[in-house]
Amino acid sequence: MSYSFPSGHMMRSVILFTFLINCIYRLLKREALKIPLYTICLLLIFGVALSRIILGAHFLSDTLAAISISLAWFCLCLYCLPIIYKKIQPKM
Repeated sequence: MSYSFPSGHMMRSVILFTFLINCIYRLLKREALKIPLYTICLLLIFGVALSRIILGAHFLSDTLAAISISLAWFCLCLYCLPIIYKKIQPKM
C-alpha cells in the first residue's frame, strides 16, 4: 500500500453529509426526526471512511486527515458566507 493524500471522494462525502446535517438543523422543525437523520448522516460519513480503509485505498491517517480538512473547510465557508453576502448586498 502506498502513501496517498486524503481522497477527494472522501472529502466530498464528508462535506455533503455535513451540509445535510446543517440543513436538517436549520430547516427541519420536527425534533423527533432530527436525531435519526443526524445519526444516518454520521453513519454514512464513518461508513465511507471505514470502506476506504477496508478496501486498502487509504490509511487511517489519510481518512482522519480528509475528515478534519473537510470539516474545517465547511466551518470556514459557513463562517465566511454571511460576511461575503453582507458586503455584496447593495446598501438600501
